[in-house]
Amino acid sequence: MKILVGSTAAGHKAAHAQPWLGPAEAVRAAATPHQVDFFLAAEMQADGREPRLEAAEARVRQLGGTVWRFMLDD
Repeated sequence: MKILVGSTAAGHKAAHAQPWLGPAEAVRAAATPHQVDFFLAAEMQADGREPRLEAAEARVRQLGGTVWRFMLDD
């Protein structure tokens, strides 16, 4: 079984974008033999960037997870 742990985050809520990733290794260990993947849908500014979410994006990638970037007016 595959378990997906994910969130959507916007820059103005960046303080809430990373804490759920803190116990990622413990979640994976507790879920054995199941595979746990991580996902972040990150809302970008009009210029296609969102510096306030860079730490959360980096953490998801460090875990081997997936990051999708989107803008509301895409």
